[in-house]
Amino acid sequence: MVGLRTVTSTVHGVSRYAHIDYQSRYLSVIDITFLQCSVNSGLAVLLGLMAVWRETAYFLAMSLILAPGTRLVAATHNPGKAKELAELLDGRFDLIAAGALGLPEPEETEASFVGNALLKARRAADASGLIALADDSGLSVAALDGAPGIYSARWAGPSKDFAMAMAKVEERLEATGSDDRAAWFTCALAVAWPNGPAVVVEGRIDGVLTFPPRGGRGFGYDPIFAPEGGTLTFGEMEPAAKDAISHRARAFTQLKAALF
Repeated sequence: MVGLRTVTSTVHGVSRYAHIDYQSRYLSVIDITFLQCSVNSGLAVLLGLMAVWRETAYFLAMSLILAPGTRLVAATHNPGKAKELAELLDGRFDLIAAGALGLPEPEETEASFVGNALLKARRAADASGLIALADDSGLSVAALDGAPGIYSARWAGPSKDFAMAMAKVEERLEATGSDDRAAWFTCALAVAWPNGPAVVVEGRIDGVLTFPPRGGRGFGYDPIFAPEGGTLTFGEMEPAAKDAISHRARAFTQLKAALF
């Protein structure tokens, strides 16, 4: 990510890494990795620790709470995602879709779901002046080395033809000659404040692929994905049943714990 800096400090063989994206003010602290520490580096270690904890305190001191009734922009141009996000929020917030505000759809240039969710949330927040909620999600197939992954939407083409995308998944699977139908959905949810901090979480659900597609509910790849332990595809499940176990619901549970 642009503006990413890593601060490292080591004391008694213990290193702490603070990864800070200054553009979004997103912070994660990774703790603990064992490394060799030289006695002669004592002063540098102390200064490094001071830098880590000073910058960590700055971020943690920010009040990152979403109060009920807050107006949020859902940074998506996918009607299915917008509907599902609204259902997960359960009327707690005043939600408006990015498309309704005429916001442009940014190009997803990051290499992970987390990176793309942050990118979309940041763009929507800065463009609208509202707190933005963004989703980046996709289907990963074990036999296809995790594809389509972050390119899930692109497999559907500019017209977002997911019937074509599901046929492509089936075709690629058959080409491998593998009987492995294991797959998983990943969802990263990011909340960004205009010119301020951002928080991101990630959820995942495992399952198997089934062909031909079954069910007319849901959206995207839902008709070919049956969650682990079940027989119905996401496309066949009642929306409430899907929302209770989906990758998006799992990410949302983490988001609620962090911000609500």
